Amino acid sequence: MNQLSLRRAGQRSSLLAYILIALCLILTPAQARTLNLTKQKIKNVTKIKVKEGITKLKLQRNKIRNIAPLQLPSTLKELNISNNKITDLKDLQLNSNLEALTAYSNEITTVNGLVLPDKLQFLSLSLNDIEDVHTLNLPPDLEELRLSQASLTDASINGLVLNENLDSLNLVLNNITTLRGIQFNDKIKDLAIGANDFREIDWSLIPQSVEILTLVGNNSVTNYEEMILPPNLKVL
Repeated sequence: MNQLSLRRAGQRSSLLAYILIALCLILTPAQARTLNLTKQKIKNVTKIKVKEGITKLKLQRNKIRNIAPLQLPSTLKELNISNNKITDLKDLQLNSNLEALTAYSNEITTVNGLVLPDKLQFLSLSLNDIEDVHTLNLPPDLEELRLSQASLTDASINGLVLNENLDSLNLVLNNITTLRGIQFNDKIKDLAIGANDFREIDWSLIPQSVEILTLVGNNSVTNYEEMILPPNLKVL
């Protein structure tokens, strides 16, 4: 192969390399619809403009205290505001198409006044210090509710009504001693109540629909010998 041919071959290789790099830089449709503002040291959300067409907004690991001024597009389906310094959500205007709200590891003490959209399927409020979970009006489509390590007591869950379609409830690592205050549905399959302050568990309160039951960490329970398990239980 002569020198000219070698030069042309090298040029073709370089051109191919540039094309491959360009292709790698082209955003996929999913990426193009995601606004990722993770770890940007954001304190004030008033200047954040989220355009229509965005379906995922990631605001985790910032320094946000007041989330209320955040304006959300009608197209948004997933909002992640975890690992901030947010104290309440009552004035946050959630769009009607939102399907997932992740707000764990904040400083939320109250959910009173929080209006959840009907299409919401996933809600995480874990790792907060919530006093009034019972005030939550759970939307009809909600399937998973995470409230682990949220400083919950019997008083804070007393009166909590689970929506008909809720499939999974996580109450691990709280200060709960009884489930009597929760109004369960008859469809829940995954119930996690490990590492709480139970002394005795009223086994009759465990819904018959439960297939996965997490009890580990309740070391002070004295009536395990009286355990009555749901008929469809698969994992204990």
